[in-house]
Amino acid sequence: MNDKQLNCKSDIWIPEIKKLCKAFLKNIKNYPGGKYLCFRDDLGSKENPGIIVKEYHNSVAKLKKEIFSANNANERIDYHKITALYIRSFLKFQPFYLDKPERKEDIEMCLYTKCPNEYFVLLFLEAMFKAWNNDVNGFLIMDPSYQADFIKLLYHYKKNISKLDPVSFSNTVYLIEQQYFKNSWSNKKFEIESYKWIPEIEKLCLNFLTNMQKRPGGNSLCFNYCYLGTMEKPGEIVKEFLDSLNWFKKEIYNIKNEEVLVDYHKIIALYIRSFLKYEPFYFDVHKDAKSIKKKPHTEFPNEYFILPFLETMFKVWNNDFNNSLRMDSEYQKEFIQLLSYYRQDINKFEVVTFSNTIFFIEQHYFHSEKKPEESLAKHKESLMTLDELDNFEENMCLRNSDVSIKDLDLSKSVKITTEYFEKLFD
Repeated sequence: MNDKQLNCKSDIWIPEIKKLCKAFLKNIKNYPGGKYLCFRDDLGSKENPGIIVKEYHNSVAKLKKEIFSANNANERIDYHKITALYIRSFLKFQPFYLDKPERKEDIEMCLYTKCPNEYFVLLFLEAMFKAWNNDVNGFLIMDPSYQADFIKLLYHYKKNISKLDPVSFSNTVYLIEQQYFKNSWSNKKFEIESYKWIPEIEKLCLNFLTNMQKRPGGNSLCFNYCYLGTMEKPGEIVKEFLDSLNWFKKEIYNIKNEEVLVDYHKIIALYIRSFLKYEPFYFDVHKDAKSIKKKPHTEFPNEYFILPFLETMFKVWNNDFNNSLRMDSEYQKEFIQLLSYYRQDINKFEVVTFSNTIFFIEQHYFHSEKKPEESLAKHKESLMTLDELDNFEENMCLRNSDVSIKDLDLSKSVKITTEYFEKLFD
């Protein structure tokens, strides 16, 4: 990598970041109070950088001096620190602001319009992760509780910008990337392989049927094999899944592109929708009419089947067959009621919303069956030693040092991110 490339620095991103800002503003306009939200162009241009970029330049110079001491002009910092410093500049100057009429104090607001600069950071992070990992089909999806805490942290820094330590915050950026940025290669395999699941799903259905037939009312429960079909001749459930997947891609991205991928939570949601629509488990009332519907499991077989289906999908995706799905009894009851509601009115089933529910379930109820002390021992093994911790900042500086900012194709990342954002921001 030659030194000339380094002179470009991150100023080459300015037009793309500005596009991202405008896309964010356009979509926030649709939310309560959004029509009063404005964007002040503090980014400037490549030829004449604005105060946000100038602040970033000054912060980079200061950080390099602290880390490398003298002769630091040609030294590089890793992209997590670059991202952290850009976020610091955004929070300091707050380019998104509300222009409310003075006489209207009771304007309806929401979190997105109250904290627009904080929520913009989420979009900025996804664009950076996509560009750096050269994976425009990847996506950032945080655990809701973690996202809420992260927004609070950003709000705290916005109010007290001097407390934002770039090195410390860059570690947070690194953690978010590792935990919540999903690479598309695994989604692609998951999606491509999805129609090949038919034999395994059939086994799962038969196991479920066998167990249900042992319960009160279960001896009259049947399963319609035709709805699943075979790999050579998929049935209605699989056809509905594939049709819905293609429709969903077109609806979200507004383009015909088989290479565009959706995350596995949505793939699972689409499969569940197909199951609830066709209800492959049914009762043969001629067998034993008196014993039908004695217990919830047999009264709602298609809903209860979703539980082992979810557990199986989580195990496959996480490549962790030691974990199991163990829901809180009250939450499980409400989840079954939700599934029943969708089964009775499938048009109310909204894929994005339900995929978020699946993500929540995975994060909170897909647990290890190992003993607590075994899990703790494994956790301790994954932690850094004190010596490693002492060298962590130095290692962070050296990571990815062979790649320059110019190599990042942020424009493509921003384009995909904004297209996705326009449909899915919630």
